[in-house]
Amino acid sequence: MNASFKSLTWKQTNLVVFTALFFAIAIFIVEIAIQVISTKNQLADAQQELLNSVEQTTTNAVWSLDDKLASQTLQGIIKVDNVGSAVIELDDGSRFVSTANQASKSLGAYESLSQRLFGDLKETSRPLYRPFYFESNQQQQLIGTLTIFYDTQKLTNKLFGQLQLGLIATLARALLLTLVLTVVFHRFLTQPIAQISEAIDKIDPDSPDENLLPMAPAHKDDELGLVTSKFNQILLQFSQTQNKLRKMATRDPLTGLPNRTLLLETLNVTIQRSRVHNRNFSLLFIDLDRFKNVNDSLGHALGDQFLAVLHAY
Repeated sequence: MNASFKSLTWKQTNLVVFTALFFAIAIFIVEIAIQVISTKNQLADAQQELLNSVEQTTTNAVWSLDDKLASQTLQGIIKVDNVGSAVIELDDGSRFVSTANQASKSLGAYESLSQRLFGDLKETSRPLYRPFYFESNQQQQLIGTLTIFYDTQKLTNKLFGQLQLGLIATLARALLLTLVLTVVFHRFLTQPIAQISEAIDKIDPDSPDENLLPMAPAHKDDELGLVTSKFNQILLQFSQTQNKLRKMATRDPLTGLPNRTLLLETLNVTIQRSRVHNRNFSLLFIDLDRFKNVNDSLGHALGDQFLAVLHAY
């Protein structure tokens, strides 16, 4: 095994981790877009509802120049979520009453982002007109303006605080899924492949059919089982071919008796065993007289048949 070898389990783990992180980040971005759009719509609706609810009161306060009523109205306005301050101006542009929520003055890490996302909703205003019941012709006459300023920084911090928790939960689920898939892939795929690799290392070139690859029960009907079955077939065919070649190299094709090569190998082994065990052995030599006359007079084909009959007996 060379130094550049990398486990399939490790590669699968990296692939699953990067895939899970990619989708987690993609889902987080989609959630941000959805949450921002939803929050902006909710804030716009809340602004209109707030203006509608205080319009009549602020109109009466400006018309009667009742600064006490106007201040009470603005104090109620700044108690609404995400409202930072409120101002009532007269028709000549002069400030009539103003109030601010000191607790709303906060800085955060998303100041520039808050301006980009909610910059168009940082303030909202409503013109205040003279009450109709004081005019017989019912023509609108501007008497002042109500402006409400929103603390979008606080809203952005709250929004992204919730999204951060969602991102952490998504990453935790992704990592847990990665761990589970890694264990499943290792047990179901990587481990059987490793067992096949170990079995291949144990194959004896002289007897390849004695060490066939193991067939995992879970992979009998899939691609890995098919590859294992095909490889075992190759080992069996190779063993048969090797036996044929060995027989052709060490046996006489006519009689099947050992040839000169096998005879010399057998003699060497027998001599070594005799030396180790300090024993003697006997070598018998059988000759067939005048066999050349049979080949010359009757032909080699008949001579081969004669040798085969002698071998059979």
